[in-house]
Amino acid sequence: METKRPDFLKLANSPRANHLAVVRGLNKLHKENKAAGKTRGIGQRSVWTTNSNSGRARARARQRYYKELVEAGKLEEVLAENRKGLQTRLSEIKQELVVADSQQLAVQTYQEPERN
Repeated sequence: METKRPDFLKLANSPRANHLAVVRGLNKLHKENKAAGKTRGIGQRSVWTTNSNSGRARARARQRYYKELVEAGKLEEVLAENRKGLQTRLSEIKQELVVADSQQLAVQTYQEPERN
């Protein structure tokens, strides 16, 4: 059965991928702030979740994350890092697919010798 390959580029550019990168960047920023002793009321907050799981609450949290990163001037850096990571992952995936295709081809071109 032919399995459909997911569109990795579409996945890589999804808001979710960017959001996870932003959250990772925010975690890093919080750690740096904590190490520098600058916890601006953010030490207690969980970066990953909001108290409510409604879409609106998550969107508000996401806005807050972006805002904090922008204030720290780290947003571009985080997104660029994310893009770079995604590009390397994409090239790895493409490499794997090429190898898989060549193996598939090798299997298809092999024919059993005729038995008399």
